[in-house]
Amino acid sequence: MSRDSRSTAVHQSILHSLVKIVSEQQAEPQQPLAHEAEASALTRTVELLLSWVLHHSHRPTTVLVLKALRQLAGFAATRALVPAHVSRLCEVWKEAIVTAATATTTTTTTTPTRSQASSDDGERLVTALSAFLFKVAMHEKPVVRHDASVYARLLELLARDERVRFASDWRAYVVAREASCHCLHQISAVLFERLAHKVENERFGFWLKALAELSQAEASLQQFARDSSTSGSKQQQQQQESEEEKARDSNGS
Repeated sequence: MSRDSRSTAVHQSILHSLVKIVSEQQAEPQQPLAHEAEASALTRTVELLLSWVLHHSHRPTTVLVLKALRQLAGFAATRALVPAHVSRLCEVWKEAIVTAATATTTTTTTTPTRSQASSDDGERLVTALSAFLFKVAMHEKPVVRHDASVYARLLELLARDERVRFASDWRAYVVAREASCHCLHQISAVLFERLAHKVENERFGFWLKALAELSQAEASLQQFARDSSTSGSKQQQQQQESEEEKARDSNGS
């Protein structure tokens, strides 16, 4: 076994253990950690894992790193660190999609087995990245700034960047389904709508169109709920300010 192979095997073993440990802690991610040292260690772990994804996205072990990060997505440490890296993480997602599509469509002189392996690795990376980013987006609060929002950035890439096209229709469907599972209905609506126009079978086209319309309806309901919540909060704040002003006037008199 070569040195690189041994190193990869060690990385995979460590990451498998980390995924298992984090999965056991996932039952109550919102609960504060028992000790400050544990919180500090978790923050450092998230920093290291994010750094790996940003600088070594081409490595096979990155899929395992993303699985670990996905399990950590609900923790406060992850929610605090991710916003600073939103733009770069979404760029890695876009690059992974473009690379996977290129690996699938490009004819090379290498052996078919190697080309297929490269394509499969690329698609696995796209799926793992999507699952992590979607879970982060699911935990975002409505008040998150647009430039720090994973959800907003992914939607922008899908809408404006023509290069964001998946290597296969099946991969696009898997990602759309993942978005639906994480209640990111605007993303799934965009992807289902595109797929509906690409299938040759009319029955599948109607089915995908129905999924797109259902996703759009869910997205509209989400937006209505957010608007209602924001409006209610503003009214409550105005009422509180009015009562405080009356109290000050009463004390003044």
